[in-house]
Amino acid sequence: MAINFPEGTQDFPAKILQVVREFKTNQANFSSGTLHDVPGLQPYITPQSSSNKILIMTDVAIANTSGGVRAAARVIRSVGGSDTNLDQGDSAGSKTRTQWVSHLLNLNGGFLRANILLLDSPNTTSEIRYKFQIQRIDGGTVSINRGYNEANNSSHGMPISSVVLMEVQG
Repeated sequence: MAINFPEGTQDFPAKILQVVREFKTNQANFSSGTLHDVPGLQPYITPQSSSNKILIMTDVAIANTSGGVRAAARVIRSVGGSDTNLDQGDSAGSKTRTQWVSHLLNLNGGFLRANILLLDSPNTTSEIRYKFQIQRIDGGTVSINRGYNEANNSSHGMPISSVVLMEVQG
């Protein structure tokens, strides 16, 4: 779909300077309750100015392999090996603070999409790695790009997951 603007109306307050996309087409499984960096969903970007912002968008297929499992997901910023948590929910009792959480489906072949949208102000021109992380909150195994109780037949799909970064001027 194209969006056309009349001549002379292209003066937007911000410009997209660069776009980076990393995607994962294979599967990954995580059975421990700790946070896991998901291989293939950890793109790098180097801002052109320290005043620029980074728009982060995720679209990740997440499921459980058995039983009802709760899962949490988030994106963190890593610069020079130092990790920084980005936006997350407030502290409330013993609840897991995160950016995305769900009780995964027990539907054969089913999965959910972890769609996270963040605008980060990293204040650096150093290379930044944004890491998509997944965590199993209770029993079972959490999977990326795999449906619940998955079978190798035409009624089950093989999804793709991705993280997109956009550098936004000023």
